[in-house]
Amino acid sequence: MDMDTRELPGGRASFIHVFEPVEDGQTRGANVFYSVMEQMKMLDTLQNTQLQSAIVKAMYAATIESELDTQSAMDFILGANSQEQRDKLTGWIGEIAAYYAAAPVRLGGAKVPHLMPGDSLNLQTAQDTDNGYSVFEQSLLRYIAAGLGVSYEQLSRNYAQMSYSTARASANESWAHFMGRRKFVASRQASQMFLCWLEEAIVRRVGDVTFKSAFQLSGSPQRLGEL
Repeated sequence: MDMDTRELPGGRASFIHVFEPVEDGQTRGANVFYSVMEQMKMLDTLQNTQLQSAIVKAMYAATIESELDTQSAMDFILGANSQEQRDKLTGWIGEIAAYYAAAPVRLGGAKVPHLMPGDSLNLQTAQDTDNGYSVFEQSLLRYIAAGLGVSYEQLSRNYAQMSYSTARASANESWAHFMGRRKFVASRQASQMFLCWLEEAIVRRVGDVTFKSAFQLSGSPQRLGEL
């Protein structure tokens, strides 16, 4: 069979190729996701980055700051090199232990620790900045929704900022869009498939098909596709 032949000798189509052309001379369909694939990848990267940022923000570190000078603090941390320094370190630790033992303050059954005078307990946490994530995410979702022919609310499933009348208007617009695509693509393909089945059903005498109706339809294959 010649590759350029679109129909068989009996009039049946060689193959079914249904698409919605948008340009003159177009021979194949275009994926509706082509125009938004870059934004979809950006949205996925943005969400993963935001999740990692949230995990980092959940971490914290606790530090105790003292009024000791740098040299004294390093001597205590690294240990003493002489008997005098060891005695000072031992005495300092003993004073801390005695102070904590003499201050058993409790609040609701839970012990509240007291620090030595001049010491402070600080929690080091990451800065909780949103950096405009919500606004940027909405912008990407709106761009993707426009490319796919749906509303932002339908794509994100977020109807918090919509009234009932606005939601109905948006649904009606999307309904008209999809009904048009269904009639041009889905219905057209289904009609062609039904045409092939009905042709075989008539030839094999499957079902209750009268001679008059078979004669009227067999002479016009296009009419079969209109059923």
